[in-house]
Amino acid sequence: MTAGGGAGAKPPVKSPPSAGFPWHWHHLLPRMLQDWFNRQGINDIHDYCVHVPHDIHNGQTHPQWERDWKQFKEANPNATPQQILNKMRDMMARYGIPLPIQRHPKH
Repeated sequence: MTAGGGAGAKPPVKSPPSAGFPWHWHHLLPRMLQDWFNRQGINDIHDYCVHVPHDIHNGQTHPQWERDWKQFKEANPNATPQQILNKMRDMMARYGIPLPIQRHPKH
């Protein structure tokens, strides 16, 4: 499966700062669950990344994001790729994670 936006587009090398903080690449599908995503049919989690401000990546959102994914996996051990991507989009909307979804430039 490939990311829903920006296929073939190169991600920006540098983004403007947010409130004086740098930006970070955030995996929308957490690396800690990479093996599970692979088993479910999503072969490359690095295709599902966004460039977010430091305060989103390193603040309260990141641990909550991972907790939500763990709960989803436990409740949906046989989730299809489409169900996983729907969950990802729902979480992006709930947490205010910006588009576009891009491939991580270092992977």
